Amino acid sequence: MVKLSRTGYFFILFSALFLFFTPGYGNDDEIKVSVRPEKNEISSEKPISAVVQVQHPKNSTVDINTFSMKGAPLKVESIGVKESSPGSTNVLSLYTFLLPGKASGLYLISPISVNVDGKTYRSGSVSYRVIADPEPTTPAPAAGKGPFLQLGTFIDGSSNLYPGQKIRVGYRLYFNDNFDLDQTVFPLTEANGFKKIGNERINDAKESVVSVRQIDREIEAVTPGKYSFGPSYVIASLYRNDSNGKERKIKEGIRAEAPPVTLEVLAFPEEGKPPSFNGSTGENIQFSVALAGPSEVSVGDKISLSVEFTGPSDDLSNIKLPDLCCLPGFAGFFTTDDIPPLPTEEKGKLTYKVSISPVVEKIAEIPPIEFSYFDVINTKYVTLKSGAIPIKITPAKKTPPKDSAPAAKAFSWPKPIKTPEPVEIKTIYPLEKSDLDNYFFGSPYVLWIIPLGILFIFLEIEILKRHAQELKRRQIKSGKDLLEEAKVSHGGFSRFYNLLTKALLMILFENKIIKNYNISIVELPEEGIGGDVKHLLFGIEEVRFSGKGDPQQEEIVKKAEEIVMKIQKTTEGVSHE
Repeated sequence: MVKLSRTGYFFILFSALFLFFTPGYGNDDEIKVSVRPEKNEISSEKPISAVVQVQHPKNSTVDINTFSMKGAPLKVESIGVKESSPGSTNVLSLYTFLLPGKASGLYLISPISVNVDGKTYRSGSVSYRVIADPEPTTPAPAAGKGPFLQLGTFIDGSSNLYPGQKIRVGYRLYFNDNFDLDQTVFPLTEANGFKKIGNERINDAKESVVSVRQIDREIEAVTPGKYSFGPSYVIASLYRNDSNGKERKIKEGIRAEAPPVTLEVLAFPEEGKPPSFNGSTGENIQFSVALAGPSEVSVGDKISLSVEFTGPSDDLSNIKLPDLCCLPGFAGFFTTDDIPPLPTEEKGKLTYKVSISPVVEKIAEIPPIEFSYFDVINTKYVTLKSGAIPIKITPAKKTPPKDSAPAAKAFSWPKPIKTPEPVEIKTIYPLEKSDLDNYFFGSPYVLWIIPLGILFIFLEIEILKRHAQELKRRQIKSGKDLLEEAKVSHGGFSRFYNLLTKALLMILFENKIIKNYNISIVELPEEGIGGDVKHLLFGIEEVRFSGKGDPQQEEIVKKAEEIVMKIQKTTEGVSHE
């Protein structure tokens, strides 16, 4: 644990006050309009619900009848107003509207305009992706049908890609009992032939009585061609916990399989491909070039240019810098750096700092820079050109000649000394009798080892004491202690729920109902006392995420104590027998 000194606390407090009182910090008066799809996953051919968010001061008025898109009136419905942030003078007015269904692919929500206090404000355009309907959700098995295990694949995006495009692929495993996965074969997330971005993600959820585990990852298309992945499968074992809490295998070799998946990476079309195209992809990209230094330089000096790309997507990593050396007006007039510059990326903006050097004096401007990219939505090439930048080139600066070296003096040998002086080394002292005495310790200075050794022993004892105190502090709390801590917690409902979950899992572990207290709720048994705990915790989550607000802590504590009493009675009965 890191402890702050008084100086550290003072520095943090001073920094916070400085930021708070700095003019312009946290400007609440700015009015912003933004739009986004209501859901991340949008199915094909189904109406698309979108949300418009207007950030404005509390005393401002949003005219709901002035919403428009592409110059046409847009019918929206208000869904509420909420605070922008705690203590802010701004509020967020939220509105919803519907767009017609689309086939699978990438699309844009055009900018939306609205009047606030009589002035018109406009949002930016936002891209969204429509995906083909995923495999139907696995139905919950009817009671009495026994264990259930099924594997499915999904693709978040189009299965037809161009080099540089990214999609997310993965698997969904549906089950309703306790399974151990003995073998997994997931070629889709291995994605041979694609560039893997980041690590795999694993998420657990629950649909009715069926648990769902999702394993996915993001991949990027590289080389054109067709790629088939599959079949995919898992082999699992079914197990049960006996009366002593021990795990017993009931059945082995249970197999769940998913059909193969085919992805196709399309080659960029040759028809209409501009000479300046170098593999950049995107949609609705804006491009600008500006001078980042003086406009008057000498031959051979470096000229700094800022090349900036903006677009509706936050990810502009598929944008590549134009090849300046191959553009008209650069060859023979300018030289470029051998090592290409690295970009700096912000939200929706990508910037390159480029250096070029004039090699001749008769240059009046930096010629227009051409940039081409492939529009993945409209499947066509787009070419953009920057404007010419006037500059003035002066002759190269002449370096003054270096001063000539002084003439070497004639060497002359020193005159010999007739009577040389005696050589005497002053640090050599004559021997004395004490130098020949043999001390028991060799030198009295070794006696300093004794106090240093005692000091070292005291330090070692102090370190051991502190280590013991730290171990004592880190001792795992019992389930009852955690339950008492949950009752009196003041950190909000999330902290209460986390402490309650740890307390109940620890109590189940202490009474040998489960083998490990570090498990997820999904892994608890469906029946018995473990099932009671599982249904209680899942019931709390359903209430929390249904939009009805947090449940009452007093009622939850009462139910938890009833379960603890039931566990104690069951344990006493077992020990009595």
